[in-house]
Amino acid sequence: MGYCQCQGIENMFDKKTAKSELKRYLKKGPSKTTGMLLDAIHKEGVQGLDFLDIGGGIGAIQYDLIKAGASNGTSIEASSAYADLVKEEILQNDLAERIDCKYGDFTTTASDVDRADIVTLDKVICCYDDMSKLVMLSSKLARKIYAVIYPRDV
Repeated sequence: MGYCQCQGIENMFDKKTAKSELKRYLKKGPSKTTGMLLDAIHKEGVQGLDFLDIGGGIGAIQYDLIKAGASNGTSIEASSAYADLVKEEILQNDLAERIDCKYGDFTTTASDVDRADIVTLDKVICCYDDMSKLVMLSSKLARKIYAVIYPRDV
């Protein structure tokens, strides 16, 4: 992710947006497309599986998978505001031993990321300047399920 793109992500996905999105999620649950992604994953079964959520946002996928019986997981988020908010939520909900939230560019750290049973990218591909690299690196890490949502309005 280039320097300019990092700035764009920080500007687009700032603290105010993160708080607003979390508030909406707590009131209404996951967005329609996130719900579709989760429904597809649940059909395969998540009990005892681990996950990697790339661009995890406010943590909707992480919380859902843990609630559904996933053993543990990792979130990698490129927005510091979202990563900070998720870390707070993880601590407040006693999930620190089950969800590891990391801040940074997934493609620069992919070689240090463990494979997971489930790998998710929910509306992440459209925000990344090197889509091919993102998909190539992330898909190699999925042992069982590779779940991707691409926004319909892009």
